[in-house]
Amino acid sequence: MPRLCACCSRISRAWERRPTCCNATRPAVAPRRFDLVFLDAPYDSGASAPTLHALTTGDWLAPNAWLAVETSRAEVLEHADLTTVAEKAYGKAKITLLRAPG
Repeated sequence: MPRLCACCSRISRAWERRPTCCNATRPAVAPRRFDLVFLDAPYDSGASAPTLHALTTGDWLAPNAWLAVETSRAEVLEHADLTTVAEKAYGKAKITLLRAPG
């Protein structure tokens, strides 16, 4: 049975685990700007940095938006135009709190 994609409203097929129209590193046009973003890409996949880049350049973030990014403890998070507010490691995970420019 067809279903609508949550981010771009395109129809996907029921047997697809996730729609092929969307990709976190190439998000659809932003429906609005967001104040709070949670990002939890698979550990050591390298997906966090391009996703952050896509969010900052694609007009997804409101001024002074907060972003909480979970990565592996050893992963280095590259992010231009975002300020690191805090970083805390918990076991194998690391949470980085970022702030978008105002």
